[in-house]
Amino acid sequence: MKEIYKLKASAARATVIAAADLSRNTDSPYKSYVTLICLIKERRFDIASQWLESLEAANAHTKLARQEALDLFELVAVLWAQRELVEETLDRDQAQLLKRLFVYLGGSRFFYDAARKPEAAVSLASYASTDYASPRQIEILFRRSWWGEGESRPHEIGTRLVNAFEQGGWSAALHGPDDSEGVVSGIRPDSILFLDLDFIGIAECSMIIDRLPASVQTIGYVSDYHYFRQTLDFAKVKNLASGLSLFWTSTEDPAQHPELLTLTNWTDFPLPLGIKEVSRQKAISNRSAASNQPLFVGSIERTCLPRIIYLADSIVEGQMRFDISSHLIDNLSAEASYERYLDRITQSKINLNFGGRYNGTTIRTGRIIETIATSGLLVQDHCPLSKRWFIEGEHFVGFHDEHDLPHKLEGLRSNPQQVLKISSEGCKYYEQHYTPQSLVRHISAFF
Repeated sequence: MKEIYKLKASAARATVIAAADLSRNTDSPYKSYVTLICLIKERRFDIASQWLESLEAANAHTKLARQEALDLFELVAVLWAQRELVEETLDRDQAQLLKRLFVYLGGSRFFYDAARKPEAAVSLASYASTDYASPRQIEILFRRSWWGEGESRPHEIGTRLVNAFEQGGWSAALHGPDDSEGVVSGIRPDSILFLDLDFIGIAECSMIIDRLPASVQTIGYVSDYHYFRQTLDFAKVKNLASGLSLFWTSTEDPAQHPELLTLTNWTDFPLPLGIKEVSRQKAISNRSAASNQPLFVGSIERTCLPRIIYLADSIVEGQMRFDISSHLIDNLSAEASYERYLDRITQSKINLNFGGRYNGTTIRTGRIIETIATSGLLVQDHCPLSKRWFIEGEHFVGFHDEHDLPHKLEGLRSNPQQVLKISSEGCKYYEQHYTPQSLVRHISAFF
């Protein structure tokens, strides 16, 4: 299934379908559900509905192991939510039966209840800043693509960082991690080196830092600290952070990782939009002529399986629209690909964000800043980090789960002035606190 998410070959998807066909029987609760999904795919709705009723009556889902249930959600994602390989779209009749299946499996509570800790009180963050940031040269070592060269489109964050730092008054250059030796040997003593810790890894980053002139300042970037910590104890993280000028990362909720608060050189400042200002103004202009139908643009993969629940809801209820994307090669530069994505999200005044992950956490995604910075209304699932950057109810609208979301959307539909007011206030707050210039002033405070 992992290979299918990377969309390397349609034959891999055919293999999964064939394996599901072979699993059809009632020898186990798990295989009964596989059979049900196959029946829904074949549009044999009468039989599928009867099968679903029998499973419900037997309460079979309570006998499923957690991994088996995850596999079922994933099978649905493979069959209907991989844009480039799916021959048929999910229709309303299929979505209605899948929605019933998801309810029997526990809905979003299946993902969150086991892992979600009590939410700590989260207050709006106040980030240190200097009034003046002297011009600097920053060399950025960042992955070139989402997966491997020739397997996926270019990764846009490296390009966004270059644009952000240049708008903030610095000179910036982007390099692939395999260029590290040349960058280190030629770096100026008064420069800054930016390291993609997720991709390069702790061991390699430590060796790079050891080879640098002592005067070079360093920034280590981790996009998802919770995931980063799955394979590392904090002693290793702390040792790495001690060798950096700045450790830049974000997590679901800093209160859930209190060890971060012990680091004096840590920040979770949001990554700015990182496009030219003329492009941001174009995106804002697009919103003015856009519809009010809530829109989600993004992928549905193993890491973000809860989105499949909302996809079924969108088809059954018709309150929102899904535009499923992927990380496939699109033959565009990173900047052009990202701006095309922004054109897609600005087709609506309201953007949905589902940051929930299969392991029960909720990470910050790029849509938080991408939506608010382009004067869109962000409708965001449970994510304490959002409340560190923006004020819920003033700058964005929050919701708890698939039961709460329809009520929030109906309230927005009946009050278009609220949509305009919150989106406008959120954009103003971004322009006051989280622009590229704000980022450079913040980073300079650590130097």
